[in-house]
Amino acid sequence: MRPTMPIMSWETGRYRDRAGREHRVRIRQAAKDVWEILDIAGTSMIVIDRLEGPEENQATASAVAADWITQQRRHAAWSDQDARTA
Repeated sequence: MRPTMPIMSWETGRYRDRAGREHRVRIRQAAKDVWEILDIAGTSMIVIDRLEGPEENQATASAVAADWITQQRRHAAWSDQDARTA
């Protein structure tokens, strides 16, 4: 029997959606050469992306997570601006 690799995860950032709910974005190394980017709000969690293969690494996963946070912050800001001008 092969030893299993412990799942490691760490938080890379946070953002608030347009409703004001806080989201935590985490990276999880699910297995060797497998990285998942997670968006967690309260008790709900979605897998934003799953990177697989020997060419994938922590730096790539961190870049995907940072891009997600930036996109979500912009979306929340645009939604707030649209609500004020409506």
